[in-house]
Amino acid sequence: MSVAGAASERARAVDATVRARGVVAPPLGPRALVPDADGPLACVPDGNRSVIVPSVTVEHAGRRFLLSVKGAGASAPAYDAFPLDGVGPRVIAGESWMGDAPYGGQGERGALDALAVAALADDASTIAGACVCPVAAVVEVPEAHVRRDCFWYRRFRGPVVQEHRLVPSDVRLFHGTEGALGRDPARALAALGVRDVEALDAFIERFLATGVAAITLWARTARPTADGGFEGLDYDDVWLDKDALVAPDGSLFLVDLESIEWTPTTARAGAAARIAKQLDRNYYDVMYGLDALLGVRDAWLDRAPDRDARRASAAARLALALAPDPFVCALEVDGGLDLEVRAPDGAPVRARVIDRR
Repeated sequence: MSVAGAASERARAVDATVRARGVVAPPLGPRALVPDADGPLACVPDGNRSVIVPSVTVEHAGRRFLLSVKGAGASAPAYDAFPLDGVGPRVIAGESWMGDAPYGGQGERGALDALAVAALADDASTIAGACVCPVAAVVEVPEAHVRRDCFWYRRFRGPVVQEHRLVPSDVRLFHGTEGALGRDPARALAALGVRDVEALDAFIERFLATGVAAITLWARTARPTADGGFEGLDYDDVWLDKDALVAPDGSLFLVDLESIEWTPTTARAGAAARIAKQLDRNYYDVMYGLDALLGVRDAWLDRAPDRDARRASAAARLALALAPDPFVCALEVDGGLDLEVRAPDGAPVRARVIDRR
C-alpha cells in the first residue's frame, strides 16, 4: 500500500520504557521514535506532532496498518517570534501545550485515554461499526531527547510520552496531511489504489457506511447509567476533517481517540439531543468527503457537475450503504432523505440529510 505524502523526514528508535500496552504488540518494541536527520527510518509528516513510518507495518484485524507515532516532536515553533534554532528537524519542547501535553510530545493522560477507547474495539477494530485506529503502546520518551530548557512561556513538568498507534494510511479527510482526501481527492485515491469507477463506487459505499457510523457513535454505544439515564461515546475536541484517516477500501478511521469520552444524558440534553448534536456536528465533514469523491467520479466519466444529480446520487448511495446497518436506516420522504437513528430510550431520532428541493 502506498501513501499519499512524501517520506521527507528521518528518525531512529531509542531504548525507552513502555508505560502501557494495547492489544497489539508495540511495533518498535520498548523504544521511542526520535528525530534524526541521519536516522534509518523514513517518516511521513502527519500534522503538528505526529509522523507515520511507512516501512513499519502490522497485520491486524484483517488489514495492513502502518505505524504512527503521536508525540514525535514539532517542526514549527509554538510562537513565531522564537524559532526553533539549533534544535534539529523536530523538537519535544518544555512548553506546556494545552495544559496536559508538552509541545511536540504527548501527555500521559491523553495517551492513556486514547488507549482506553481503543480497548473498546472488537476484533475488526470497530466500536459498534465505527472504525478506530488501534493504540499499540504508550512509550515514555527518555529525558535525553526532551528539551526541557526549550520553553516559551509556561513549563511542562510531567512525564513525556508517545502514543504508538496503527493507521490504515496517511490520508486524512481534509487537514493535517499533504494528500488529504478533501484537498486533492484524485491524488489520494491514486495513492490508495482506487483507479476506476467500479472500485470508486465500492470505496464510496464503505466511506459512507463507516462515516455515518462515526457520526452516530453516541447512539451505537449508549448504555444505562445508575441515575436512570444513558451515556455514550461522544467527541470533545475531535473533528473528522482532521482526526480521521481513510483506508484503502474507503473505511473512515477515527485516529485521535483521546477526546472521545463517555458522555451522559442530562435534564437539558436527553438521548435525542445527544444523537442530533453529534450527527449535526460532524455531518458536513462526511458530506464534504462524499462530494469530493463524487466530483472525481464525474470527472472520470467526463460529466459536468450538476446539483440535482449530485443530490440524487448521494441519497441513493446513502440508502445502499446503510441497508445492513442495525442502528441507522435511510428513509425516502417527500422532498428528501432522512436518517432514522435508533435511540436507547426507544424513540428513534430522525434527521434530514438530503433535500431534493
